[in-house]
Amino acid sequence: MYTIDSFKTPTHFFKSESLDLHRFALFFEEKIANRRYTYVNSKGKVKKINIELRGENLPHLIGLQYWSNLPSKQASKQYKMLLDGTIDFEFLKASDITAFKKHKDRFKMLPFFYRSFYNYECEIKLVERNSNVGFERRKVDMIFRQNDSPDVYLLELRCKGVDKFTFVPSSITVHKFNSATLKAKYLPLYIQEMRVDFL
Repeated sequence: MYTIDSFKTPTHFFKSESLDLHRFALFFEEKIANRRYTYVNSKGKVKKINIELRGENLPHLIGLQYWSNLPSKQASKQYKMLLDGTIDFEFLKASDITAFKKHKDRFKMLPFFYRSFYNYECEIKLVERNSNVGFERRKVDMIFRQNDSPDVYLLELRCKGVDKFTFVPSSITVHKFNSATLKAKYLPLYIQEMRVDFL
């Protein structure tokens, strides 16, 4: 299994399929998933936000809903197959090479997850959803933005029901730097501390 030290320099995973998906899934389950992350904001009216992340979110984030020929379409079963190593990059290529080519860049954001959630080493912004057609369509209310490469990687989140300051991850998207598709009205958050609780 990967350790926290494995992700101190996430960019070395940008080489083609250098990430071991099975090892990452085990790390994700042990260190990242099934937790509530509470972030305290130091500026503005929004004092704190919560993010709830469950293991079953991972298959949807990496786009497995778009794959044909997987043994199951259920996220919970797909997650178990990631954890037991049934689903790896070779399996995903063999199952649906078209989907793999289209969505493989999503995997490049996974090595940033630990730093993003625990160290908030990324831009964290609330989004005015209706200021961007793509965000409106995908129901995006918040983003974690990584700029460590020529492309921009977004972890997109949406509000969880009634509580407008609790968010759940919904997708990973990849954009060209300074792309017009990223133009929207944002409220940057300035995180000064955080707390983690198990769900």
